[in-house]
Amino acid sequence: DFRALERKLNAFYAEFENVAPEKVRLHHHDGAEFIYVISGTLALTIAGEEHQLADGDSIYFDATEPHGYRRVGKPACRAITITVP
Repeated sequence: DFRALERKLNAFYAEFENVAPEKVRLHHHDGAEFIYVISGTLALTIAGEEHQLADGDSIYFDATEPHGYRRVGKPACRAITITVP
């Protein structure tokens, strides 16, 4: 993110680690979150349920629910993440 006054959203590029499902670190925050997977496979856990997203997939969810991420497989997993307070 660049420095913007009165920002309405946060956007960032992310690369995800390959960790065991039981080691995914869950977190939560106000607002909503949108993720667009650029490459690889992303496992996203939301409120205890895992969803797998592949190249070109996206998801929008309530970020107040506990959620966490992990890469599935060896290929790099890259995504754009946008959070809206």
